[in-house]
Parts: sequence; structure tokens; C-alpha cells
Amino acid sequence: MKYFKLFEQFVSEIDDFHHSDAPDAEGRFRDLGIKKLAKWLIKTRNGDMQKITGSLNQQIAFNKKSDPEYAEKMEKVRAEIKQILGVDEAKTVYDYGCVMVYFNAPKLKDIQDLISTDHLDENEKGIEDEHHVTLLYGIHSNDVSDNDVIDAARGFSGDIILRDIGLFQNDCDVLKFEANNPTLHSCNFNLKKLPYTSDYPDYKPHATVAYLKKGKGEYYVDRLRDVSITAKPTHLVYSKPDGSKIKFEF
Repeated sequence: MKYFKLFEQFVSEIDDFHHSDAPDAEGRFRDLGIKKLAKWLIKTRNGDMQKITGSLNQQIAFNKKSDPEYAEKMEKVRAEIKQILGVDEAKTVYDYGCVMVYFNAPKLKDIQDLISTDHLDENEKGIEDEHHVTLLYGIHSNDVSDNDVIDAARGFSGDIILRDIGLFQNDCDVLKFEANNPTLHSCNFNLKKLPYTSDYPDYKPHATVAYLKKGKGEYYVDRLRDVSITAKPTHLVYSKPDGSKIKFEF
């Protein structure tokens, strides 16, 4: 029961949780109506959908259990902003294709619920709410058929063990768990038989937990060093460069 002991310690040590808006929000997230809040976010984030999404994701992630009505309001604000800007986030254009394994891990969500909103990087997504492990990014989708990609990834099976918490340190601290399952590597190997481009020769599967302000990540790494989580995979997704997505089973 090592995990639960550590988790209780983590709960007791973390700062008192509060609904933390952006520093300049001054209660606007709660006080403004949907349309006015949407316009204020567009103005203060210069129409940057990534920054806007990051701010709203923080509000949704930390309130969906304690205040579902408020979280639903934030979802409606996001929809209003997308309509105003003419943005379809599902159709974001990328250079290459990507295959990902999506999973359920309630214990990971419990940990995310404890991360202080003050520690989240407002220029990034904040909490990672789509739990997944990437099999390969960099697929030349225009050079291969969808079936070729799907067939190469179908060898995945079994649970994923998340452990060895750590960080990617760039403009922010990316908190992540190493992902352990031998078929992750075999699928990556098969996908690399297809035309692809990657700057990372070594495959190191991981699951992102959150995007934190620079210097805040070590606080959580120190408290989660011995945590191990069993993640239950649900499906695979092939995300194509044009933003379309193909969901398929193992």
C-alpha cells in the first residue's frame, strides 16, 4: 500500500487548494457571463487559442468534481470562443501523422486534482486531460495508406505501468511518467518501417501529467518518486496532418 501512504502525505503537504484564475482575472471567470468572458479571454490572450485553452482547461480540470456547473460554463465559454474565432481545434494542421494509445487511469486523475493551479504554465495546456502514450509522431501520412498505419499499430496489448516520475524541461516543466509495456516498443518499431521523420532516435514512451511553470516540477517529482499506476488502455488514435482522427481498437 506504498502508493496510498505516499498519496496521503502528498495531500497533507500540498498548499491549500483554491480556485485560482489567471493573475489578471480578478474573479472574471466566475462573475462574467459566457459571451463577455469569451470576449475578455480573446482580448487578454491576443486571440491565441492555445493560451485560451490552457486557461480554460485549468478551470475545468479543477472544478469538474466539486463544481460541475462551473466546469460546464467553462466548456460553453470555449465553444463560444471557437465560434467567434472560427477555430476548430480538432482540425489543427500538423506536419506529420501520429499514433497514440489512450487509457483510463483514475489514480493519475487523483494526482492531477492535487496540482495547484498557481503552478500551471498558462502558456501551455496546463493539465493533460487526454491521457495517452504516443507510439510514433512523424508519420508521412501522404506516403502511406491509413490501413498500413493501423496495421502497424495493432500489435499493442496489455496494461501500461506508469512509474518513474520525471520532467522534460523546456520553456516550462513538463511533468510525466515513464510508460512501461513491451508492446509499446514493438509497435513503435513496426511504425518506423513506414516513411517517417523524427528528431528522437530513441523511443522513450511516457504519459504527460501537466505543464508546469519553470521551476515548479521538482516539487511534484520529489513527492511522487515511488508512485506506480496501472493504466487501462481503451483505444488507439491515428491523428493525421490535416487534423482528422481515426479511432481504432487494438
